[in-house]
Amino acid sequence: MINDFLTSLPLSPQRTQRVCLNQSNQETKELEDEITERKRAEEKLREREERKDLMLRTMPSALFTVDLNRRITSWNKKAEDITGLKAEEVIGKDCIAAMNCDACKKGCSLFDDSIEKPIYGKECTMGINGKLLTILKNADIFRDSQGIVLGGLESFIDVTEQKRAEEALKKKNEELARFNKQAVDRELKMVELKKEINALREELGKEPRYKNAINYKESESK
Repeated sequence: MINDFLTSLPLSPQRTQRVCLNQSNQETKELEDEITERKRAEEKLREREERKDLMLRTMPSALFTVDLNRRITSWNKKAEDITGLKAEEVIGKDCIAAMNCDACKKGCSLFDDSIEKPIYGKECTMGINGKLLTILKNADIFRDSQGIVLGGLESFIDVTEQKRAEEALKKKNEELARFNKQAVDRELKMVELKKEINALREELGKEPRYKNAINYKESESK
């Protein structure tokens, strides 16, 4: 009862001023705490962005990221070196249009739920500035802490010269096989001719001229 009575008494001007001042100080402190927390969050975000940029710049393979609309959001130095396309030329553009990739034109596998992720070692041919590049790429989607898909990431290496060397080696092996077959066929033909000569000589009562052709086996020529 006494407390209720005291609480119901009107405050003096000095006490009212102190109460308002305390409320103001409390609100100021809460605002300062909110600003401090916001600055910390912004600093952490800036640090993450700097780490991401550093990773992109120093990756030994080409790497780029896209948003959910397949627009390129980052493009590292190695990607520039391989394709000849600068980051400012491709960022904001559709990745299929920018990279002109044959496999991607048939269907984007990155955001295809029926295709298992990550994707490893997919071979693609890119047509850029009048030249063809063969690349091997890895791709995957990335999510936020709640598991929501935010976009995709792809890395690739240039295997154009390797593919050319493999194709050249294949052609040489095929050429060698043809020559070998021709040589074997020629040798077999010569053996048959020698056998025929030996047979004719025997009809004439003469000794066979080509002794080695008598017991020649076809397997010996292989």
